[in-house]
Amino acid sequence: MNKEIAVYPGNFDPFTIGHAEVVKRAVATGKFGKVVILVTMIRESWFDAEAKVAMVKSYDLPWDQVDVVVYHEPSDARWPRENVVILRGVRDEHDVEFEAEVKGQITAVTGYDQFFYIECREDKWQISSSAIRKSVTECNLMGLKDKVTPKVVTYLLEKVLKAKLYIVVGRPASGKSTICNRLEKMFEIGVIKIDDVAKEFRHELVAHFGTEDLFDLMEDHEDEFTSILGPRIIERLEYMLREMTGKHEVILVECAYAMKYSYSKFLGEQIVYVACTEETARRRNKGRGTPYLTKFNKDIPDEGEMRQLASEDRLTLIVFENDEDDFDDSKLRFWYDLLTFIPVDFLASSC
Repeated sequence: MNKEIAVYPGNFDPFTIGHAEVVKRAVATGKFGKVVILVTMIRESWFDAEAKVAMVKSYDLPWDQVDVVVYHEPSDARWPRENVVILRGVRDEHDVEFEAEVKGQITAVTGYDQFFYIECREDKWQISSSAIRKSVTECNLMGLKDKVTPKVVTYLLEKVLKAKLYIVVGRPASGKSTICNRLEKMFEIGVIKIDDVAKEFRHELVAHFGTEDLFDLMEDHEDEFTSILGPRIIERLEYMLREMTGKHEVILVECAYAMKYSYSKFLGEQIVYVACTEETARRRNKGRGTPYLTKFNKDIPDEGEMRQLASEDRLTLIVFENDEDDFDDSKLRFWYDLLTFIPVDFLASSC
């Protein structure tokens, strides 16, 4: 067995899919017995060591061949010198020149002087930790999508927004809006309803399709609806989040179709699923005169499907069971306390 260790040092503030690609390609060479991601804490960072490690571990890496170690001082680099090579990713000629300049600095810090370079894929060239931090500072959500994991998005957005951030999902008549409305009124949390945002652009849809009766067109022209509404909803969402920054302890983004449209990729991995039985939903829809809404259930996961998705995609899931047509303030207080105090790396839970 090859005992040579590839040590991949970096500030990783945050760790990106570009960094993950370097690790995967190093493992794929078959040259190393282990690849160690060395999270350095020797200069000022956005995140502490615990958060950085949690973010690194949110990536789908071959963890039987990969370790994460935090580096505070030389004693943390504890591997025999003759068994170690420093792993580095290079993107272009500029990076090659930069690596020549910093090679001595890395050796001075770590004590290791053998290097192994991985050429990064071209589609990962523009992904950098500094660019990610710039995007989130500007609430540029599309600047985060597919560049970091949903968990990293959560860490980033919560730091900038100074609030806990959740996506609220559930089928028609589950009580999403009722819960959001009551929490907003009782605790002054921030609430963004994607359905209301979409209604702001109704006039564009009417102009495009030439009819006021849009409801029946949605299924047959879904791609057109998405191409018109999608970018506008995201732009509006970015603006609303900027306006809410620093003003709330909790921000809820209610979006029934969040899973279908992969909202976790730019709003983070914390999902509140509001659930009720099919019998309760039918009764509520009948009482509201909206029985036709049940046909949209096919695009929204039920509770079991949501739990499976959360497990597969490494999402944090909180389930609010909501079969009561009325509930007292104590239940709202419990839900609010849960949303306020739950740690960002909490595992799946049901309440």
